[in-house]
Formats: sequence, C-alpha cells, structure tokens
Amino acid sequence: MVDLIEEHDFLSGFDEIWLCDAVPTAGKPEQFRPTSDVPVGPTPPLGLAEWMRASACRAGLGDGDGLNFVTFDPVLTALWQECA
Repeated sequence: MVDLIEEHDFLSGFDEIWLCDAVPTAGKPEQFRPTSDVPVGPTPPLGLAEWMRASACRAGLGDGDGLNFVTFDPVLTALWQECA
C-alpha cells in the first residue's frame, strides 16, 4: 500500500481510501468523508457503520492535515494510533 501511495501521490490532499473485501454494491454515505476537514468522533456518522458492515469494508483512510481513519478492527486501530 505504501508503494501505491507514493507512486500515485495518494494521501497528499484530502484523498480517501476504503479497504473492502470486495467491491461494495452500494456507495458510501455521501455526507461522510474521513478527511481531516471533517472531525471523526467516537460515534460514526449516521449510516456509516451500517454501510461498512454491509459492504465488508474493513477500514477507511482520509488525509488532509493529518490522517483520519475509521475501522472496527482493534488491531488496525492500535497500529494506526501508534503511528499518529
């Protein structure tokens, strides 16, 4: 993933990356962006958790001024918090 990010200049200007087991059958809720211009709190925005579960989405990453992430995976949470 790091090679792809560096090669294509991802995560350098309010980009989003969603990591799903398969291509989702429905798009993510439009009102949610995990980029740093949108605060992410302990409670997910309406519809996001349901979409992530229905879409087998493991995580979402968003950049800007720092990196936001959303995930239900405690291992990913610990790793990304350690990198913060």
